[in-house]
Amino acid sequence: MPDLIHKDEERSEKVAAMQRFVDEGLESGTGRKTKDELFQIARARIDAVNRG
Repeated sequence: MPDLIHKDEERSEKVAAMQRFVDEGLESGTGRKTKDELFQIARARIDAVNRG
């Protein structure tokens, strides 16, 4: 049972962190980049992380 409680706490923390990111994004207003530009930036970040 303690393992389930621990996993639930971790999940709750992740959900709270994601909600903070969403809130920050909404508060920052409308951006100037297109969705394609944003996707390219995100892809580059993922590739950089995967390279090490």
